[in-house]
Amino acid sequence: MSCVLRASGEHFDVDAFLIDCNLDPLSIWRRGEKRSQDAKPNKTSGIRFEVSTAEFSNLAAQVKDALNFLQLHRGWVAKLVAFPGVEGVTADFGVETTPPHWASFTFAPSLLAALAAAGISLELSTHPSVEEEGRNA
Repeated sequence: MSCVLRASGEHFDVDAFLIDCNLDPLSIWRRGEKRSQDAKPNKTSGIRFEVSTAEFSNLAAQVKDALNFLQLHRGWVAKLVAFPGVEGVTADFGVETTPPHWASFTFAPSLLAALAAAGISLELSTHPSVEEEGRNA
């Protein structure tokens, strides 16, 4: 998955939100639980939803998918943003890079406007390309 919608908050009751949600989450975490045996307990509760399955190398497709997602699920996205205990909602776009090369990423005004209107932050997460991972192995 290249783009996910993530919501979290210290007092976010994920289970209460999911009662009326029509989408299956990618992952859920709850405050006080551990994500793994060696991890510290979560400080927040949260949820992630898949927005795009486009490749990390295809930011344009991710943006198109995100615009479609926001349009199609406008009602429940608004409920998520306003849900008690939610402290932030973020659209996280994953892109691949090949360090040490320079890279730049441009987001269309239509996406920025849609995210802003919905009260959603934009995040860009960079991941090493498969080519780069092979060099470091």
